[in-house]
Amino acid sequence: MSASGEDIPHDVCFVAPKVLAFFIPEIRQTTGGSERQVFLLGRQLATLGKRVVYTVPDWGVLMPDIPGISLHRAFRAGSIKIVALFSLLGVLMRIRTRNAVFRSANAGVFLPVILCRLRGIRVVYMLAHDAETDRVRLRRFFGFWTAMSMRIVFRLAHCIVAQTRSQSRDFECHFSRKPDLILKNLVTIPTQSGSPDIDLIWVGRSEPWKRPEIFLDLLERLPEKTGIMILPRANNPEGERCFAAICERARRMSNVEFLDWVDPERIFTLYRRSRAFVLTSESEGFANTMLEAMAYWLPILSLTLDPDDIIRTHEAGIVAGSSDVQGFCTRVRAALDDESYLKRMGKNARKYAQDEHDPDRAARKFLTLLR
Repeated sequence: MSASGEDIPHDVCFVAPKVLAFFIPEIRQTTGGSERQVFLLGRQLATLGKRVVYTVPDWGVLMPDIPGISLHRAFRAGSIKIVALFSLLGVLMRIRTRNAVFRSANAGVFLPVILCRLRGIRVVYMLAHDAETDRVRLRRFFGFWTAMSMRIVFRLAHCIVAQTRSQSRDFECHFSRKPDLILKNLVTIPTQSGSPDIDLIWVGRSEPWKRPEIFLDLLERLPEKTGIMILPRANNPEGERCFAAICERARRMSNVEFLDWVDPERIFTLYRRSRAFVLTSESEGFANTMLEAMAYWLPILSLTLDPDDIIRTHEAGIVAGSSDVQGFCTRVRAALDDESYLKRMGKNARKYAQDEHDPDRAARKFLTLLR
């Protein structure tokens, strides 16, 4: 069902163009945890017998046939944003669906949301970043126009979905609306662990707020340790500058393996090669890469973040609790030098991911929101 989907009534439409990279990795489009989550959720809904459609860009490639899932070409890849937006609106006028799901904070989202409301389609908005829960941070992270757009979206959406309890609490505090559901991220649980040959792994786009430079600071202070950094280029001016600086610096370091892009499925091979996952972000939602690493028995070594206190509560890693890189370095070295401690935290991380982030349970919970 990879053609248009116009003549088939769908249960849910995911308006998430970048998700195509998970179906066709060859297009080499930079994605994030948000796209991974809508990919996993839609795929799981399809296994439960629901008819799912994604609106995706037209890259001029053959669309794959996927049971229960349609990939609908909404606009030409590389189109300027205003052209892509109006092309998407045209597609949403034709697609027959009972529910539309959005998970992307940007200035253009409110128009598709208004159109879906006018067509009687139930609108679900899924929060993807903690900055979306606070008016000030929303404007600082995404800009004035996106902040204004999202305030409209938050009012018009029939349902709001949060990732964590703290995200739900903060959103209610700042927008006077309690999210309708807390849905934990989905993760595919592997059956076998790997054979690590790298000490540390860091994964994320070249966004300044992810603070990739701290990972390099860490490995400069730990020259006897090795690390792998996966840093796809973020598509914005700040991200371009961040990428250039980190790329130049990382490639001068002999104990860092630097990759500017990885096939979405190959990343799991790299988790298997690693002993621990490093999280340096200033802010996240619930970091998808962190959860994937936990599923692969990797303890989390976090500078400041601990969503819903899961790392501390489940003893799944360490949280430095401040931006003191030297102090963080000391704790990371101690953890890496104590193999039994590291493995114990890794087992706890794996158990947490397996117990709390089951895809089937999450998909069935999500279905309670749909029309």
